[in-house]
Amino acid sequence: MDTYEFNALQGDAVLVQVSTDTDVDPEFVIWGPSGDYIDSTIAYGPDTSALVAEMPATGTYTMTVVDNADTITNIEDHGQDTGNYWVFLQRLNDPKQAVQLGFGQTISASISSAFEVDSYSFDALEGDVVEVTMSTDTGLDPALLLHAPDGSFLNGDEIPGPGTASVDTDPLVATGTYTVLAVSGGSGKETGTYTISLSLKA
Repeated sequence: MDTYEFNALQGDAVLVQVSTDTDVDPEFVIWGPSGDYIDSTIAYGPDTSALVAEMPATGTYTMTVVDNADTITNIEDHGQDTGNYWVFLQRLNDPKQAVQLGFGQTISASISSAFEVDSYSFDALEGDVVEVTMSTDTGLDPALLLHAPDGSFLNGDEIPGPGTASVDTDPLVATGTYTVLAVSGGSGKETGTYTISLSLKA
């Protein structure tokens, strides 16, 4: 069993994403500061699984990961497989290490490793209508995920590369900081350069 720790504030919306390119089925469980169960997710390899959980208290949280015994789809799976996995953690209501996007701005970047997640944020007002695009001329499959200031999922898009993934919003219902996650779709293992742009449509 592997164990990880992270600190969070009461009310934080925390995204946990786990990916694997092997037959291992990593099961992640989040435990609260007092040891109480919070939430869990399983990636049935090879695959990616994600969850967003609201943290009920301020403190240090623990994540444990084991190989899930997937006897439903594979009677020979007794939870003893081994293999690589990747885990990504981000606070969606106040994202850390996120690149700030401004309206009318285009930023050049790259996905340089398997299952990489690039975080961006932008500030918007209630009623704004915005568009976020991710364009590539490589084999990268551009994919975007947009989250509201409270961490809730708003919209997403994914297309085979090369091309442009685009997320358009209805009038936004809240003023605050929005989070955009840029990833490689498909298998999640494609890499390449891309540009990300933010536009205010109304």
